Amino acid sequence: MRRGFRKYQLGAAIVAIGIAVIVGSVIWRNTHRAATEQKQTEQKQTAVSTFPASANTGVPAGVSLERVPQDVSSGPGWGWNKYGWVQITAPNAVIDGLDINGSLQSKFPGLQVKNTRIRCTGENDWCLAIASSTTVTDTEIGGQADGKTFGKATGVLSAGSDAKNVLKRLNIHNTSDGLRLDGGTVLEDSWVHDLSMGDIPLAHSDGIQTTGGANVLISHNRIETGNNCNVFVQWLAGQPKISSYQVIDNLFVSGNRNQEQTSYGVCIYGEGVSAPVAITGNTFSRGWQVEAITAPPETTLGSNKYTDGAPTGPPSK
Repeated sequence: MRRGFRKYQLGAAIVAIGIAVIVGSVIWRNTHRAATEQKQTEQKQTAVSTFPASANTGVPAGVSLERVPQDVSSGPGWGWNKYGWVQITAPNAVIDGLDINGSLQSKFPGLQVKNTRIRCTGENDWCLAIASSTTVTDTEIGGQADGKTFGKATGVLSAGSDAKNVLKRLNIHNTSDGLRLDGGTVLEDSWVHDLSMGDIPLAHSDGIQTTGGANVLISHNRIETGNNCNVFVQWLAGQPKISSYQVIDNLFVSGNRNQEQTSYGVCIYGEGVSAPVAITGNTFSRGWQVEAITAPPETTLGSNKYTDGAPTGPPSK
């Protein structure tokens, strides 16, 4: 009787040990999974937090703006016209501290735009169209009168392979496309977001479009949404060929709204495009309808990754 009882005790002890091992294993797996998920979340937050957003783009906090045309309608080298936009009338004009109800159009070189809001109310083409040797900094573009209404216009038109235009710390939103960069432009430290995704009927929206021209640098920007591509490069017959095109150290974020989804992060189509072309050091969200990158074989690629740290892999061509 004692021998049988001892066997029973031994069996019970083995079962208890087995249960303890199983429970411990489950606890370890759950703890390890939670730690891994926390680490991945922290990696994503770190990857995203270093890029431009509302706090460091657009008009700096504390800057007072004069409304155009309500408070002021003209100044040296510019004037509000009967068509509902600010027209630049001389080279080297300076636009500083204005809240423009319509758009701003310039055919003169040397323009400086800073600490300004361009609401783009009533404009269907370009919220801001600039000539050569223009610098635009700390400026918000789009949103119309209430700051959140979608408009049909593209945020910025900058063109000409030798234009030498510089765009920094822009906040562009609620437009059809963010920018048309057809050569000669540096875009840095800017935030392009809340683009049309079914909000404007038939809009084929991109964060940045390029249809021709050389010498474009897109560096350290946050480009979000659009139902086509964050960066769309496709040569248009009759335009100068596209070359010297660099996409470096940007954050690209897909969108999914109104049953529309962003197709690509960066899409470059090969016809009319020649080296050097580079897509390097960029960070991509997940959730693209097709993939993060599509580019021709001559494109230089390197160190492109997702927000979770995984490499994007080779693009389609």
